[in-house]
Amino acid sequence: RQLRIEKSLRTVGRIAPDERLLAHFHTRFEGTVEHLYVDYTGMYVKKGDPLLAIYSPELVATQQEYLLALKAQRQLGASTIPSVAQGSANLLEAARQRLLQWDIRPQDIAEVERTGTVKRAFELYSEVSGYVVQKNVVHGMRVMPSDTLFDISDLSHLWVMADVYDVDIGAVHVGMPAEVTLSSAPGRVWRGTLTFISHAVAEKTRTIKVRIEVNNADGVLKPDMFGDVFLRDDLGMGLVVPESAVVDTGDRKLVFLDHPDGSLEPREIETGVRVPQGYQ
Repeated sequence: RQLRIEKSLRTVGRIAPDERLLAHFHTRFEGTVEHLYVDYTGMYVKKGDPLLAIYSPELVATQQEYLLALKAQRQLGASTIPSVAQGSANLLEAARQRLLQWDIRPQDIAEVERTGTVKRAFELYSEVSGYVVQKNVVHGMRVMPSDTLFDISDLSHLWVMADVYDVDIGAVHVGMPAEVTLSSAPGRVWRGTLTFISHAVAEKTRTIKVRIEVNNADGVLKPDMFGDVFLRDDLGMGLVVPESAVVDTGDRKLVFLDHPDGSLEPREIETGVRVPQGYQ
């Protein structure tokens, strides 16, 4: 008979952060941490929140250069000799750009300019909103530009990494809908889309990793949780027969037509995917 056929696979998935929303925080200069505003893993920070205050001899020296260049520009900026006026302006801009390249905010530079004094330690701020998933810095620590101080992840959008057996991989494709459920949240369903199929098969388990993307605006899903994953695909209308009605001889598959006169007629068929209703 003709039925609308849905192919469904059930597997297990592990919740993981979306790597595109993971930010690694570094400084752009050497320095010593004088204060930590973010002092534990798991803390939520908003974009623009201070992460730490840092002292750097390089920053102190550059501020001094900036103030000297500012003083010279004020004295020489009105010079009738163009090269003198331009030279003082260039020195001031060079010092300013060096501070900006070290992630010092324009408003902090303006404060140094307004007060005319060198600031000992500068606050550095988060460029993203999210949870601190890794903290590698403590008070008093000397840090280098190569050090990753914080990993901050936006967990409002997550990945679910699931395993599909290699024999079933032909039934999945990028773009197919998926549902995720948790035993700890009965009745709750997260709907997402399959966006990636791995190119490698795990040798021991004979499974292939697939990635489903789901929204997590309310934060119920947590990285490293495990959930049940249902991959569903609408195959459209198709002819189905009960699996028990198909005789597999090895070389071919047969069904028997039951005629009104009680006779049976064998017919060779080609089967499609196995679905809950039978064979397509």
